[in-house]
Amino acid sequence: MNKLASFWRDNKGFQPNTISKNFKFLRQFLNHLHNEDILNSSKYRRLQHPKEVETFVVVLSREEVIQLINYQPETSSLVRVKDLFLILIYIGLRFSDAIRISKSWLKGEFLVVNTQKTGERVSVPIHPKLKELLGAYGYDVTALKISNQKFNDYIKILCEKADINDMVEVVRYQKGNKVYQSILKFQLISSHTGRRAFITNSILAGIPLPIIQGITGHKKLETLKLYIKINKEVELSQFQKFVAFYD
Repeated sequence: MNKLASFWRDNKGFQPNTISKNFKFLRQFLNHLHNEDILNSSKYRRLQHPKEVETFVVVLSREEVIQLINYQPETSSLVRVKDLFLILIYIGLRFSDAIRISKSWLKGEFLVVNTQKTGERVSVPIHPKLKELLGAYGYDVTALKISNQKFNDYIKILCEKADINDMVEVVRYQKGNKVYQSILKFQLISSHTGRRAFITNSILAGIPLPIIQGITGHKKLETLKLYIKINKEVELSQFQKFVAFYD
């Protein structure tokens, strides 16, 4: 189970909550096989929930996004990876939706789409930089299509070259024990980082959560809050409002 969880995390870019859901589904499936007398052994019930799942969620700050925008890749393949990553950052949708963008989605100043995972119909306001990016491809991202696994490999290379290389401390669980590790930030970046960056930086820009929820297609506000990761500098600057409160 730990090997499978590591594969889902490292090769598929799945987040801890998705890995947990997959594990629960696997248990339900094996229960069904057992109840139907297809699976005679009940040893599968000894399987423990995977404990080697990464608990740290990485977010690109405003400064790092600008850093990425200004970086000029040396190869055409990394240019395409950069463009797709920036689209994810500007649009806030999942990778599976971002690679389906087409001109038929364009409705005035919005992209209107039925999301693939939940079926939610969302309207995404088009950021000027997103309009510029999509306009260069004629609102057809066919040229950018790539598997999620390969994208996750290339995006790490891109971010390393763009000097997004701060050291971050992460927590992993190995055999039930917490293990603290220091890892270069680019090694933790995946396709989902774009969606998380959109959500976090939209909050920091002052956009209310219900508006963001309408763009991202989250059914529950509680789920949306799980994506929030605010860096310490922002926390400190916001705390100054409390400091000034008693002045």
